[in-house]
Formats: sequence, structure tokens, C-alpha cells
Amino acid sequence: MIELTYLSPAETLLILDPAKSKAEELAKHTFLDLVLRKVLAVELQDASQENPKKTKKLKKIVSIGTNFKIYTPAKHEGLFLSPFAKDTDLKISLRNLIKIAFERIKSTDEYKLKYVYNRRISKYFSANLIQLLIGTKRINTKGLELQKRISDYLSSMDKELKSSKKNVDRLEEKLLSLNSNILLLKNIDNSVFKVLSEIDKKKTEIQNRDDLAWFDYGLLYMWGPHSTSSNFNVMAATTNTFSDSIDSLDTFDSSGIDSTGVSGDGGCSGCGGCGGCGG
Repeated sequence: MIELTYLSPAETLLILDPAKSKAEELAKHTFLDLVLRKVLAVELQDASQENPKKTKKLKKIVSIGTNFKIYTPAKHEGLFLSPFAKDTDLKISLRNLIKIAFERIKSTDEYKLKYVYNRRISKYFSANLIQLLIGTKRINTKGLELQKRISDYLSSMDKELKSSKKNVDRLEEKLLSLNSNILLLKNIDNSVFKVLSEIDKKKTEIQNRDDLAWFDYGLLYMWGPHSTSSNFNVMAATTNTFSDSIDSLDTFDSSGIDSTGVSGDGGCSGCGGCGGCGG
């Protein structure tokens, strides 16, 4: 499905459920996307070593990844990358990185409209004059059609994964074509990451033997030989960190005001290139 080869997980989630998608889910998938792309790296440390009396707890320390300097981020991705642009040697806990990223954002609606919504998905949303004045956008007919196609495709992939656990390699092209949207599959697990890593390894070996060889497998570089178990462990370890951290911000309102589309606070001028003005 061509749209899933270029949409980020957060953009896909916004199309799938523009009204009910929460900031913590959009932010979590954006962060994991950056980890898979090796723009950011995460080290899981045993925090209980600092205080043996406490229950074992993993501390997530974030630093730049190997692709940080060559990656051009979208606006919603830049929230997580800006601290490292100032100091590429920075190592920071995930909880503190989330707080920095959301310190100037007041609500889920503002986050969706000013950051996740952009020119790439603007054709799937519309707004009349009144909606523009109150900072609201609604998914249009074209968006609803794409919404159904994405939902059906992901459901189909989940069913195939569930019935092909021992033969994941036969789904390699379909899985790799999802790029980062593989994060949205319900039946993704460590075994899938391992298979994709082996596929990547074999194709890299072939490509190194023949400079003329070219393999169009989407963002294949995100499935490096050292990223399998660690990436899956990061996915599991960050499940609650985003909701807990964002909920703890006194200045952030996680509720939405529009039950049918993307909402905002009316203050988006669109001049930052986010497409908030519908351009």
C-alpha cells in the first residue's frame, strides 16, 4: 500500500482516528519511529542498581543515533530532536526528554493540529471558514476512503502475521514496505524483528558484492543487525512512559474538543510549514 511507505506512524494514526488519537500515542510512535530509523538511540539501564531495595526498573537513556546528522525531521519529530541539535553529546532520560518536548504544548488538540498535521496529509482534511476560525479540521471524503483502506490493510497484515509466525520471511516485502508503520501492527513481536534483521543482513552482503545491485525495500536500513532485540525491548519498555510523563504535566490538557476531526486552539498560522492553514 503506497501511502504507508511514506506516512509516519503518527500521521497514519491521525488519519485512522483523528478525533480520539491521543498525544501520548502519537508521541510514543513518533519516538519509536526515530529509534527504528536510528536517528535516536536508547540504552536500557537497570535503575534498581542505584537503589537495590527498589523493585527492578528499567531507566531509558536517550542519545543520538548513527543517522541523526543526515536525517531531515518533520515538525512533530523535531520536538524530540531539538535538544540534541544543541548538544550532540547529550544523554537524557526519556522521561525528561518528553517533558522538554511538551513544555510549550498546551493540549492534545494543539499537538495534533500544529505538529502532526502537515502538508503531506492536508489533502485528507478540510475546513470551512468557521472551522478555520475556531482551529478545527475534519477528515474529508478522500480521507475517509484512505482511512478504510489503511485499516483494512493493517488488519489483513495482522491476520497474516498471526497465521505465519513460523514463516515470517514469506511476508518480508509486505512488512518492509510498511516502513515505520510496522509499529502499528498488533501481532509484531521479537521474532519478526529477528527475521527482518536476517533479511537485511543477507541483502546487504549481496549489495556489497555487486555495486550495481539495487534493492528497493523501503527504509531497510532501520532493520540493522544490532537493532532486533534492543528495538523490541525499547518498544516494550516505553509503553507507559509517555502516558505517565505527559499526564504529569500540569500545563497539558489531554482532552479534545472536537468529536469528529482534528482540533486546535485556533492559534495555528501555518507559517511554520505545518500545513495548519490547509495549504
